[in-house]
Amino acid sequence: MLTLDLSARLTAADPRVDAVRGCVAIERGPLVYCLEETDHPGGGLDLFVLDTASGLGEEHRPELLGGIVAVKAAGWRRRLPRSADWWPYRTVPPGPSAEAASRAPHAGRGAAAGEPGERLTLTAVPYYAWANREDGAMRVWLPTS
Repeated sequence: MLTLDLSARLTAADPRVDAVRGCVAIERGPLVYCLEETDHPGGGLDLFVLDTASGLGEEHRPELLGGIVAVKAAGWRRRLPRSADWWPYRTVPPGPSAEAASRAPHAGRGAAAGEPGERLTLTAVPYYAWANREDGAMRVWLPTS
């Protein structure tokens, strides 16, 4: 008989993989979970950050695909810098003005460097269940800072 631990957990990405460095995936038992845009009004999954200090909760969803267990987690949606003076909204020609622009307050900052913003409850569903309700973005690897 095979017995599996079905507790929700976070699995860190290998730091050698640039695309997901500093990210975690939500798993429960043998299943990988994902966030879907349909569960997060306002979209912007690429701006979501998972709060690893908060625990993971589980919620049975009998209405979804004959019944699944969703995982709930705390997180936030990053704020974008208020100024439009950061890439990609502005291009600076090479020369002295480019050097000055590199010292600007938002230089080198993008959505990934924004401060914590709107607090959210993130809802993750099993990966096999995504795209069964409506079209939208999906994300498995979630940044933690």
